[in-house]
Amino acid sequence: MKRISADLMLTPTGELVAGHQLTFDDRGTIHYFGPIKEQIDEHFSGTVSPGFINTHCHLELSHLENRIPQKNGLHGFISDFLHARKNDPSPDPDAIKNADHQMWENGIMAVADICNTTDSFAVKLVSKIVYHSFIELFDIRKAATHDAYSNGLRLYENALSSQLAASLTPHAPYSVSDKLFSSIAAHNNTTDTLWSLHNQESSGENELFELHEGKLFELMQKAGVDFYDDIPFPTESIQRSSRFFPEKGNILLVHNTFIREKDLHFLFSKNLKDRIWFCLCPLANLYIEDRIPDIALLRKTGAQITIGTDSLASNHQLSVLEELKTIAKHHPEIGTGELLHWATSNGAAFMRLSHLGTFEIGRTPGILNFPELKKAHQQLQENISVHRIK
Repeated sequence: MKRISADLMLTPTGELVAGHQLTFDDRGTIHYFGPIKEQIDEHFSGTVSPGFINTHCHLELSHLENRIPQKNGLHGFISDFLHARKNDPSPDPDAIKNADHQMWENGIMAVADICNTTDSFAVKLVSKIVYHSFIELFDIRKAATHDAYSNGLRLYENALSSQLAASLTPHAPYSVSDKLFSSIAAHNNTTDTLWSLHNQESSGENELFELHEGKLFELMQKAGVDFYDDIPFPTESIQRSSRFFPEKGNILLVHNTFIREKDLHFLFSKNLKDRIWFCLCPLANLYIEDRIPDIALLRKTGAQITIGTDSLASNHQLSVLEELKTIAKHHPEIGTGELLHWATSNGAAFMRLSHLGTFEIGRTPGILNFPELKKAHQQLQENISVHRIK
């Protein structure tokens, strides 16, 4: 049994407090967290918190690091991405393995990971990280719907047979037909599992549904999409996709770079507030759209926020801490305890990982140290580093 203290520790409610003790065993299981009550074995300078939860990643795209130009908008990113995949379709097992290792070293305990192939499965089977694999589906053309669903179902069953947690999930509102959306929802309604959706990542997504114009609309038309006529016009992206939300289970909306107050009011009017989380991936948003979401709006409305890294195709590292630093830079009014709470407790709650996320008796959440973070009101500046204690 080891007893440690630190200048500050993160409580389960997101406060950074002094004078606390954390007691854990060799496996990292928490036996006590509270005010110091006995002799301490080791004191850590700075802050101690549970391990991070990364709620959005594409591990299988790790070989595309530095391959796609920045700040070309989502429509440009999609075009460049497809070009890069065409020229280099083969996965790099070493790149996937290195990315997994990088996340562990960066303090990440669990990852909600998007999959279009089995390329990442071998690494996940031996990883120290807990993964949930979102088997992502899209169809573009109605003639492809049956095959898209069948192929996704095979991939899902492959994951389960490999003892990997998984669920079917749609890619984005603009790339999934009503029929495929319905099939995914029906499948998830029988499994009560996790569900994820890339949401309002660009202004073009709103323009597509509300105006039938814009660069994303033009790109999708050029790609041959043929189901937009089935969608009432004009509509709104969030209203369209919410029709297919599963009846139970946790829902994650990813990116939300262009989400608006009326979209949030609509969602919350549907009694979804306790069942829906909003994942922020600010470094990917800056990489692609050169903009981050309206985080002040999300906080004002009481939205449940989590943190993701996206992929190395749209980021230079897979580090939750770097994502938090980016938010702190743009929003210095947000307390460090709140930011860490998003990246730990909130992520674990979305992923239903009851053994992770907080320092509570019986949990094995991982234990991180931020040596330079010594004051509760201190901002997450560039010099802040993270080191694993457990």
